[in-house]
Amino acid sequence: MTVRVNPLGLAAAASLFILAYFREAAWWTVNIGDIAILNASPFKVTFNITNINILPPIIDYLTLGAWLAVIVGAGLMILGSLTDKKWSKSLVSFGLSKITWELIGLVVVAVLLYVALGPMFNTLVNTFTGGLPEGLQILEHKAPFLVGEGLIQMRMPQGGGAVVISVPLKANITEYFMMAVVALALSIAARIYQGRFVGKAH
Repeated sequence: MTVRVNPLGLAAAASLFILAYFREAAWWTVNIGDIAILNASPFKVTFNITNINILPPIIDYLTLGAWLAVIVGAGLMILGSLTDKKWSKSLVSFGLSKITWELIGLVVVAVLLYVALGPMFNTLVNTFTGGLPEGLQILEHKAPFLVGEGLIQMRMPQGGGAVVISVPLKANITEYFMMAVVALALSIAARIYQGRFVGKAH
């Protein structure tokens, strides 16, 4: 009996398991003036202000679900890669969908943060605080998108004059984000190969 194997599927599944193993590692970080730090991945998100995570516990449950979904997806991808049955394509596709949506989700968060700290900053401040305190002026607000540096600069009255406060913003992707991109590329290649793999067998 000949066992047909999709090696790309096995490689993709291995890359997903490796990502899941490093659950605590951030894929993307945002440093706000060394006062607040966002560490984000689909598996773990923290937003620390003076080293205290202020996110609600529900975030931990949501990211736990995403982590378990990737593990299940990797397992099903292995099963699909070890057979040329027609249903095997669905198993490989399931694993592909998990890493795809989790990367998309992280990029969406980056877009929302960019919009909140950039183009919509003044609008959001006015909406949620009822306006800036008297005398406080926003001189500049520029946010990085995914990678780069930005700045929030404010002038506030002090005594008879004013003081300018600058809050630097710095965003970075980590090696784990790049590992996720590699896992996505392998998963796409595995799904394409699986389609041809099954087609030849039938």
